[in-house]
Formats: sequence, structure tokens, C-alpha cells
Amino acid sequence: MSACPKPARGSRALELIEAKAKVRRRVEHARKQHQRAPGPTAQRRATKHARLVEAEVDAKQEVRARDGRCRWPFCPCQDAPFLPESALEVSHCLAHKGMGGDPLLLRTQRHLMILVCQNVHQGTDGIDKGRRKVVPLTERGTDGPCECFQLEPGEAGRWYSCGITFPPERTQETT
Repeated sequence: MSACPKPARGSRALELIEAKAKVRRRVEHARKQHQRAPGPTAQRRATKHARLVEAEVDAKQEVRARDGRCRWPFCPCQDAPFLPESALEVSHCLAHKGMGGDPLLLRTQRHLMILVCQNVHQGTDGIDKGRRKVVPLTERGTDGPCECFQLEPGEAGRWYSCGITFPPERTQETT
């Protein structure tokens, strides 16, 4: 079996092979250049994204510190002797972040979020599925009392009240 003959110098086939190799090298070089140093727009976008993520994490930590446990009334997780912190989630109860996130941080504020367990937040009858909702009873939002509702099973689709929840009282130690 003989190998393919090498195209002769100056032939059209050799020119095409060299041109394709040159384009491949240019593309590879451009790809490496792009990975090494993102442009100013990409840097601004990354900086803005980092600030948004940091602000959201801070707001969620405030909610965790305020609530400390699942705020859904009579939730079985409240009787658990030990509930890992990962089982509790901060829910945007009044207006969900949505697919585009919350670029202006209008919905990611402490008084608009509440701490609940995973089942209440993302379970089959959860807040994210639209089958439960939290309605603040004062202008303080979720920093004050809230009434919790659940959608009635079946086709009737009526909301019934599960109870009223209050944020736990935090005693401030004075020295």
C-alpha cells in the first residue's frame, strides 16, 4: 500500500493546505488571546456581576440571621432535633428573581425574603411551584408578621391560610 503523494511545490492543492493551516493558526492564536485578556467590556460585566452576587449573598445572610429556622407555620422540620443549615433556603416570597436575575437588586432585599425549608420552598407544593405564598401583614415586609397560604388540593384552586408567622425575637445583650 503506497502513501498519498505529497503535492508538488507551487500546486493548487499545496496552496489550499497551507491556507487552511494558516487560518487554523490564526483562529488558535485569537482563541488564546481572548482567553488571556478579556476586553474592558467583559471586565466591567464581570465586576458588576461579582458586586451583584456579593450583595445577594449579604442579603441572604441577613435573612438567615434574622429568622434562624423555617418560618412556615407548623412545618414538621421545626420539630427536627438537628436540621442542617443546607436544608434551609432563602425564598424571594413577594417577587421571584426570575430568569434574568435581579440586576437592580429590587427583589433581593431582606424585607422581601423569608427563610424556609427545602420542602416549603421547592417541594411539590412549594413556593416556587406557585402552590404556597407568603403575604406580609405590615409595611415592614417579612421583617414583621406574615400570613402563609397554601393552594387547596384539587381543581377548586382556593387558597387557605396555614397561619401567621412572626420573626423570632432576638434579644440584644447590653454590656
